[in-house]
Amino acid sequence: MPKEKPGFVKTDFDELTFKVNGLAMQTHNELKPGQAEKFYQRRLAQLCQETGLEVEVEKRVEVWVEDSMIGYLRLDLWIEGCLVVECK
Repeated sequence: MPKEKPGFVKTDFDELTFKVNGLAMQTHNELKPGQAEKFYQRRLAQLCQETGLEVEVEKRVEVWVEDSMIGYLRLDLWIEGCLVVECK
């Protein structure tokens, strides 16, 4: 059994995150620095959808602390029902 590199943990999400990171880099290379966040968000969502990924834009989620809902968050992108992407 090969020994893992220290600090590197394999997960079930590695392939998805690798794919989305590549699409994020493509988005950045196309739009260049200095654009409004919404343009990066829209383009990345478009690229994800073009590759067959399920994407929700500005998904609203409840924030809970113990038994109390304290408000809401809007996730920039919610991909494949498991990956949060915040465009900055």
